[in-house]
Amino acid sequence: MAHFPEEISAYGGIYIQEDKKIEDTVFLHLHFASGVDAYLSWLDSHETRRVTVVGSKKMVIFDNIEPRNKLSIFDKGVDWIGEGGVSVRYGDIYLLSIPLHEPLRIVCEYFLDCIMDGKKPLSDGSDGLNVLRVLKKAQESLERIT
Repeated sequence: MAHFPEEISAYGGIYIQEDKKIEDTVFLHLHFASGVDAYLSWLDSHETRRVTVVGSKKMVIFDNIEPRNKLSIFDKGVDWIGEGGVSVRYGDIYLLSIPLHEPLRIVCEYFLDCIMDGKKPLSDGSDGLNVLRVLKKAQESLERIT
């Protein structure tokens, strides 16, 4: 399980569904051994499919809801100057257009291709089991806090 988070924490609150004891707002933090951190939240029913990756030299935002310019690359970062000095760099922004395809259709077609060609899918039952393990640990974290 090389890609399984080594730390999982979640916190949230019950505001709307108090009678059902269901958290309406949840923030999830996943920390991986590689040093990568992922922060996920579910705040409302507004659909978002946005991923932000911050690196040492650039930042990339993928927004699958955006009809055009789904991928933005920002030449933005911090350069170290001398002893303890920093300079914030604001460079160019590159907007890349990605052809519009329906995600569910692509997944279904890929699934059917794997069945027809006998290929092992990129994500399988063990990936699904790992997702359930993360969700279980997140739920346990929520229960410790509330």
